[in-house]
Amino acid sequence: MPTPHEIHPPTPARIALIGVTGHLGREMLCTVTREFPDSELVLMARADSEEHLRSRLDAAAEWAIGSTSERRQSQMSYLRVDLSRKGLGLDGPGMDLLRGVEEVFFLASSISFTMSAEEAIRANVDTLRNFLGTCSELRSTGALRTLHYVSTAYVSTTEESVAKPSPCDPHAQFRNNYEYSKACAEQEVIDSKIPALIYRPSIIIGSSKNGRAHGFDTVYNFVRSFARGRLPFVPADPDHTLDIVPSDYVADTIVALARTQRSGTFHISAGKSAPTVGEVYESVRRVLADRQGAHNGLDLRFLSPELTAGIESAPRGLISSRLRSASRLISAYLPFLSAGVPEFDNTATVGATGLRPPALEEYAGLVWAYALDHDFGARGRHGSPRAQTAERASRASALRRTDPGTLDGLLARSARRAPRSTALVTGETTLTYAALETSVHERARALADDGVAAGTRVGLRMAHDTTSVITFLAALRAGARVLLLPEEGSPPPAWGGAPVLDPAGSPVGTGVGVGTGAGSPTHAGGVVFATSGTTGEPKLVQHRGRSLAESGRATAQATGLDGTENIALLLPLFHAFAAGIVVPAALHAGACMALPVRGLTGLDALSRTRATHAVGVPTHFHRFVEEWREREAVGDTGVDLSSWTVSICGDDPVLPALREEFERTFLRPMAQGYGLSEALLLCFTAAVEPGSPDCVGRPLPGVRISVRGPEGDTLPHGRRGRIWVSAPTAMSGYVGAEHRRSEWIDTGDIGWSDEGGRLHVSGRFLRQGGIAEVAEVNGRSVTSREVENALLSSGKVRRAKVVFTEDTTHAFVVARGGVRDLDPGDLSALLTIPVTVTVVPHLAETAVGKVDRTALHEMIASGRAV
Repeated sequence: MPTPHEIHPPTPARIALIGVTGHLGREMLCTVTREFPDSELVLMARADSEEHLRSRLDAAAEWAIGSTSERRQSQMSYLRVDLSRKGLGLDGPGMDLLRGVEEVFFLASSISFTMSAEEAIRANVDTLRNFLGTCSELRSTGALRTLHYVSTAYVSTTEESVAKPSPCDPHAQFRNNYEYSKACAEQEVIDSKIPALIYRPSIIIGSSKNGRAHGFDTVYNFVRSFARGRLPFVPADPDHTLDIVPSDYVADTIVALARTQRSGTFHISAGKSAPTVGEVYESVRRVLADRQGAHNGLDLRFLSPELTAGIESAPRGLISSRLRSASRLISAYLPFLSAGVPEFDNTATVGATGLRPPALEEYAGLVWAYALDHDFGARGRHGSPRAQTAERASRASALRRTDPGTLDGLLARSARRAPRSTALVTGETTLTYAALETSVHERARALADDGVAAGTRVGLRMAHDTTSVITFLAALRAGARVLLLPEEGSPPPAWGGAPVLDPAGSPVGTGVGVGTGAGSPTHAGGVVFATSGTTGEPKLVQHRGRSLAESGRATAQATGLDGTENIALLLPLFHAFAAGIVVPAALHAGACMALPVRGLTGLDALSRTRATHAVGVPTHFHRFVEEWREREAVGDTGVDLSSWTVSICGDDPVLPALREEFERTFLRPMAQGYGLSEALLLCFTAAVEPGSPDCVGRPLPGVRISVRGPEGDTLPHGRRGRIWVSAPTAMSGYVGAEHRRSEWIDTGDIGWSDEGGRLHVSGRFLRQGGIAEVAEVNGRSVTSREVENALLSSGKVRRAKVVFTEDTTHAFVVARGGVRDLDPGDLSALLTIPVTVTVVPHLAETAVGKVDRTALHEMIASGRAV
C-alpha cells in the first residue's frame, strides 16, 4: 500500500492563487508552476487599474519563474479583485474565469504586530469572509474541491511545552492582534463548511536553495538593525528557541499536502529542530564577520525580555533615543522571544509529506547574504549592492592611501574627511577636526622651533583638557618620544634627564634645548606609558607611533565606531587605556572626544557632555550605580542621560553582581575590553553572558593568544594557565631594558580559551609582595573574582577586593550605604572558603581608578588587615 505522500489525486485543471505578490506567495507561484506544469493558473490581486494589475503580477511572475514562455503565459490569467467588497467586485466575465477553478490558495495577509484589533479584523477576517462567499458560490457549481488557507503557527495559545495543530480558540489571549485575527480567520474557514486545508507556518525567511526573499520583515528587522549597528542588544535568552523555516520548504510542503490531503490543519515548522536565538544570532554574526571582519561591533549582549520591557517606562532622561528606537522595534517581538512560546509539533506534516525542514546551519549563510546583498529590499534606492560595495571600497582605499599610519596621520585624515565634525569638547571649549588639525600643526611647529625633533625625548604633563591633547599630538608630529605623566607628575629615574613640558608645551624648569632644531614633521614619534606598578615594579612601556595608529584602527573596528559617537573620556589622559586605545580609536573613526571638567560627578559628566559612549574601569560603573541610587533616594535624578548608549569597561572582567546591578539600573548593556599597557587592546566583547562572566571576548584581528602551562607548553581549550599574547600593537620594549626579542608577551594573567576562540581571564598571577588573585584553596582553584562576587551579592557590601597570600585569603570590603555595624564574621560565613574580612571606609585607588593592590599589600604587611 502506498504511503500518504505517495498518493497523487488528479492534477487540477485550473488553480487560483491570491496573495502572490508577497514573499510566500511568490515562492508558492514558483512551486505551483513547477509541480503543476499543465494546470491553468488564475492569479488574483488588488489593483487600481488593469495596467496596475498587470504591472504587479508581471513583477511577481518574473521573480517566481523568470521570463515565461508563450505557452506558459497562455496558461496564466490575471484577475483584479477587491477583497473589501462582497463578491470581490467581480463582474460576469470575472466570475466565469473562476468557475472552472478546482483548487484555491489564499495567501493574502496583512502582517503587522502593531495593528489595533479593529484594523486586524478588517484586514485579515472581513476580507477572508468576502472571499469565502465567492468560494461558496464556486463550490455550488461543483468545480471547487479544496480551499487552501495559510494561517500562522502562532495562533496556538496552549500552555503546554508542545503545541499540536489543533483547532484554536479565537477567544483566547494572544500575543498581538495579528494572531488574534488569524485565529478568527481560521474559525471563518471552518464555519464556511468548504473543504479546506489550513497551513500554519512558523517564521518564514528566505529560500534554503539560494537565500532569495521578497519583503524583509519579522526576523529580518533584527538582522537589518544588527547589520547597520542599530541593535544595541538582543532581547532574549540565547537558549530560547526561535522556530524558523525557509520559504521554499513551506511552499514545497503546502503543495505536497495539497496533493495528498483533502482537509486538516498542519504545522509547517522546524519543530524539534528549531534553532535557539543564540544559534540564529551566531549564523548572522558569521556572515557579517566574513564581510566586515571578525570584529566590527558584532558582539551583542543578550538581555532578558523582562529587562528590555522596562525601557519604555524608564524615567525621563535615563534612556537614549537610540535605545528607545530599538525598544520600539523590539517591543512588538518580545512575546516571541520570551518563555511561553511552545514547540510547534510538525509530526503529522512530516508523516504526510515525507519532507523534513532543513537545519538552519545548512542555509542561513545564503539567506543573510542575500538580504545584505539586496540591502534588505532597498537596493533600488542607492544603486546596486555591487556598485555600493565598490564605492565603499574605493573610498576606503583612498583613505588608506592618505593615512601615513601614525596617530597624527589619523587626525589629518579625519580633518580632510569631516573638517566640521566635532573632535574635542571640554567645558565651554569645542574644537572641530579642522580646528584641531590646525592647532596641532601650529603647536608642532612651535615645538620644533624649541628643539623638539625626531628622536627627542620629552615628558609631557597631561591635564584633562584640550590643550593636553593638542600638545600630545603635536609632539608626536614633531617626531618626539613622549612620556605621558600626570598633571603634577615627574619622570621616574629610568627616564633620565630628559626635559618635561607642561600641558601647553612649555618647559617645566629648564628649557628643552635638545634635538636638531626646527624642521619638517617626521611622523616617527612614539609614546611611553608608565605602568602603575600595582602588580609588580613600575615600568616604562615604549610604543612606536604606528602601534597607536594600528590600535585606533583595530579598536574602532571592534567597537563599531563610525564617527557619530561622543565618547566620554573618564580616564586620565596619561594612561594607556585613554591615550593608547580610546584617543586613537576616536581619531580613526572621526568621533568626538568629550573631556569632563573637574568637579562633576560621573553622571553629571555624561549628562553635560551629551556622551553616547562611557569608557572606564569597574570603579566608574560602580560609582554610576551608587550615584543613581543616591539621586533616586532624594527623588531627583537631575541628569539627562538620553544620549548615552554604549558602556565599555576596560580593566578586569566586570563582576557579575556589578554587571547585573548596572544593567538593571540603567537598562543598557555593558561591553568588556581586555588589554594591557604593553599591547593595548587585545580582546573585546559586548556579549558577556551570565554563564561566562570572566569572558573578555575574541582576540582582535592580528592578535594571537597562547595559554601556557608551568613548563611553557600550550594548553588545550578549557585548561587554565598563564596568558601570553602576540599583537601588532605590542610595545617595542621597556625603557632601560634590552630590546624585546620575542613576539610573545607574558600578561601576568591566568585564564583559559574556549572552543569559540574567546578568552576568559580569571585573575592576576603571583606578583610583588606575594599577592595573587588565583590560588589553590582546600584543594581547588579559586579566583578573587568568585569571592568578590559572593560578597557583593550579599547586599551588604558596596565594594570588595580579594587577594591571596601564601596562607590567607584577604577580603577588603566597603559597607553598602545604610548598612550599620557590618560584621566580618557574618560575611565570612557566607563564603565557601576561609576568608579574613577587613572592613574599610574606602578602597585605595590608583589615578586611573583601579584598586591599588600595593596599598592592600602594605595593609597586610603592617598587620592592619584583620
